[in-house]
Amino acid sequence: MAWFRNLRTYAGFLRSRLARRVGSAVFLSILVIEAIILIPSYLNYERDLLTRLELEGRATIMTLFQMGHHADPKELKRGAVQVMEESRLLGGALYPVFGDPAILFGEVPVLRPNPPSESWVVRERSADGNVYEVYWPGTEFGNFYAVVVRLDASWIAGELAAFVVRILGLVLLISTFVTLVTMFIVGRLVIGPVLRLHQSAVAAAENPSRPDDYLVTGEQNDELGEVTRAFNRMLSDVASTQRQEIARVVAMTENSIAGNFAYDAAGRLVYCNRAALALCASDDPERLEQRGHPKVVVDESQDPVTFGEYLRQGPSTEELMLRVSADSTVPCLVSSNCLHGEGGAPSLYFASVLDVTEMHAYRDRLEKQNFELEAASHAKSQFLANMSHELRTPLNAIIGFSEVMTQQVFGPLGNDRYGHYAEDIHTSAVHLLSIIGDVLDLAKIEADKAELSEQQVDISDAIAACLRIVGARAEEGQVGLETEIAPGLPALYADERLIKQILLNLLSNAIKFTPEQGTVKIHAGLDGGGLRIVVRDTGIGMSEAEIEKALSPFGQVESALTRKHQGTGLGLPLVKSFVELHGGTLLVTSTKGAGTTVTVRFGAKRILQPGVERGDTGRPDVMQAG
Repeated sequence: MAWFRNLRTYAGFLRSRLARRVGSAVFLSILVIEAIILIPSYLNYERDLLTRLELEGRATIMTLFQMGHHADPKELKRGAVQVMEESRLLGGALYPVFGDPAILFGEVPVLRPNPPSESWVVRERSADGNVYEVYWPGTEFGNFYAVVVRLDASWIAGELAAFVVRILGLVLLISTFVTLVTMFIVGRLVIGPVLRLHQSAVAAAENPSRPDDYLVTGEQNDELGEVTRAFNRMLSDVASTQRQEIARVVAMTENSIAGNFAYDAAGRLVYCNRAALALCASDDPERLEQRGHPKVVVDESQDPVTFGEYLRQGPSTEELMLRVSADSTVPCLVSSNCLHGEGGAPSLYFASVLDVTEMHAYRDRLEKQNFELEAASHAKSQFLANMSHELRTPLNAIIGFSEVMTQQVFGPLGNDRYGHYAEDIHTSAVHLLSIIGDVLDLAKIEADKAELSEQQVDISDAIAACLRIVGARAEEGQVGLETEIAPGLPALYADERLIKQILLNLLSNAIKFTPEQGTVKIHAGLDGGGLRIVVRDTGIGMSEAEIEKALSPFGQVESALTRKHQGTGLGLPLVKSFVELHGGTLLVTSTKGAGTTVTVRFGAKRILQPGVERGDTGRPDVMQAG
């Protein structure tokens, strides 16, 4: 039976496409080589047959001369006819060496050597190959006659055909044998190991959980053996990597704070981690499956659906109420998806579940705290607004009476010190009133009670008025003031008091933080249909963090120059708020030690073209870019 199994194995090799291709290549190669060898062999064999025919003709003529008839031409001709019947001699011509008339017999040869006494042999074959003529000089036969014979060569074609048939048969036999042997060797040494590798790869792919069970045995000590060893190493590495990956995934899944559930296509629970069991107050997945927990509470008026049924509705991420036990329902954030098997049908449904009960409580606490903070902020703003109003009335009285005392309207005070005291009281009250005004404005803005008193504002006049106010302070600090106002600027539709407050705050800050011999420059012009006002100084400058601090309420940038002038840190925040009330933008750029640039831009809707009329609301009916 062993030989039968070997025969079946060999037959299997013959069915191999690779073996057939190799065998066909070998077979064709042998045929080509034999064909190349056959051509000279054919010619050599043909030449041998003609030589044999020539020798046979020469022997026939020698026999004729040995009969002794060469002295009598008639007897010689009669003898030639006699020997011609017993040989392949068809005819001939005998030319006497001494010039006697030629003796012709049988078929007269076509070959006519001239002169007949030539000393070499001449051969000629007919076009159809059936006749072969040979000329021998007189020296071949005792210097009596030069001979031309006509020989029958028709049998040579048959001999050549038989020769070709024999050679082709032998070639086919050898080619077939070599091809079959080659196919067997290729099948045994190449295709067999390759097929074993293929079978192991297919089996490992069908059972990827244990690929190292399909290692190939029977390694060869050749290149295929090296391939087999590399294949085995690959399977071992894949198996090791897969085990590590599975262990890693299992460890992460089991130690996750989220509960992980997995259900098969029929909706049966096939896996849940420790967090899932803890969520459902269970210690056994089978018991959890028997109870049907967790369940999704869609509506209090409807029965809850099992978690497996819910997951079959499709992937989603949403917050659900899950009944995790008979008497417990918790809010959970559920993220679900599915794994598709062969054919594209879902084979596994899985979900990650996170209990958000504490998150809801934390959110409620944050909302409550936010509400309390908003109430406190509103109370603060209301308190500041009320206190500002309450403080303004006595401050106005203090300012008025201190002015009367300073000017000594009702007579001298009696001592010069009282006059200095009255001036200090007046200066302090004015400063305090300014601070209270800023605080009141900020409180109104934070309480959303700020209102604009909009009208037509000439920017050139507003800038000039503000420069006159800050001029004395600039001269005192030895700071130069420069202006660059584009000619023909259109009017701005805005609150004139707030516009002047913006300009005064920016100029005051620039002068305040610019050392002696420095420069403050204000520029105004159109920019992309809107109005742009730029205040640039050569002062101490600020870093990015200091800019952010300066824009926050009550934020002050500490420096040696701040000691010259007291402030509340409300200048830039108020400017920003006033600009945004007008729908504009404020941009502060600065370089430490090189100065600060503040750019205020009002949109095109705030620009008034000549001839624009006001509507009933006090706003322009038509706003156009200048």
